[in-house]
Amino acid sequence: MNERIKMRETGLRKKRRVNSLFLLTAFLFLSGDACPMDNDRDIVIEDFEGQNLKKSLPYGWNKKGDDLYYRLNRENRNAFLAGDYDCGKIGKGKGTILFREYKINYKKYPFFSWKWRIRQTPEGSDEKLKDKGDSAVAVYVYIRSGMFTRKIIKFVWSQKYKAGEVFESPNSIWAWETKVYVVRGTESRDLLGKWVSEKINLAGVYEKLYSKKLKNSVKGFGVITDADNTCSVAAGDYDDFTMTRQ
Repeated sequence: MNERIKMRETGLRKKRRVNSLFLLTAFLFLSGDACPMDNDRDIVIEDFEGQNLKKSLPYGWNKKGDDLYYRLNRENRNAFLAGDYDCGKIGKGKGTILFREYKINYKKYPFFSWKWRIRQTPEGSDEKLKDKGDSAVAVYVYIRSGMFTRKIIKFVWSQKYKAGEVFESPNSIWAWETKVYVVRGTESRDLLGKWVSEKINLAGVYEKLYSKKLKNSVKGFGVITDADNTCSVAAGDYDDFTMTRQ
């Protein structure tokens, strides 16, 4: 009889410990201490590390255009995307955009950042003119505005205009309305050949360009290096696309 009583008491103590552990785990989960529901870290969307450097098109990316003159490269143990457009070899009118679909949570992570570098500027480029609208480096952000429509922001490093200038893209159409935002301009010519970091408040820029608050979802981003309009040469690099809180 005493053996049975001891076994029952031992079992009850184990059960109480299990119940207490379950309640503690549930409390920590709900309070966010054991399994944090909110991540305070920055989110690296693409840094090209781990990509197959033998591929011209990075994994997870797509292209809009027929020619693929981009490549993955490595320099000082750092992987990045390089674009080289030589009109003499590729021809006119063959500029290609590389883009990646990625839902950017601009409310939780309001800042979109990246690094870029110009190695060669297209001669005589002018982002306001359709027949000269080439860029050594440019970054697109795609925003859903309707079932079949998009509003697009094209961030450029211009060789003709100053930083902060904004205007309608000459390639803008009703379904893909595109605004150009000059992130860097003529004042940054001494930075050619150097990696430069950018950080943009997407909602703030969108409101400045479209005179309305950003409410729709951000669907992805893209890049373009081209010299197909000026029929010259353009070369630029991209790296470290990141979403940050501040």
